[in-house]
Amino acid sequence: SSGINSTETVISSPKRYLANAIYAGTTWTFFVSGTCTTTAANVSTFRVRLGTAGTTGDTVIMTFATTAAGTTGTSIPFTAKITVTCRTVGGSATFTGTMELLTNAITGVVALQLANVYVGTAAAGVTTNADYVTLTYQAAAATTTCTFSHVALSTTVPGNNN
Repeated sequence: SSGINSTETVISSPKRYLANAIYAGTTWTFFVSGTCTTTAANVSTFRVRLGTAGTTGDTVIMTFATTAAGTTGTSIPFTAKITVTCRTVGGSATFTGTMELLTNAITGVVALQLANVYVGTAAAGVTTNADYVTLTYQAAAATTTCTFSHVALSTTVPGNNN
């Protein structure tokens, strides 16, 4: 991708589900890699969205906000593994999730080196529609810019070993 900063942007390919095809126990795992350049201590936010459009207008079902980035850093590499599981389905479906964030410097996407684990902030979503699942990114300000080289989504459905 080109650099993304203060405008929330979909970074994954939208994954489409038929109506009622998301089950309790369905798990989405996003694998992300990229680089980040920052000149100020900003927070980066990753959001998992569920909705009928496959855009930033869909419902946020999980939010992961990092600790503030360092104040300097150019093209600092990072990887993230974001896992979200549907706990209950229906008109007020519930979700749980974590994000593991790895970086090799104390600047860039986050001001902590090595492994950082974040528990997501969950919100209710609707699983009875024909929905898309997407991952978005947004920095708190234009002074932090991330470029994503790889974003992949793996889905695990209960009772399905695929």
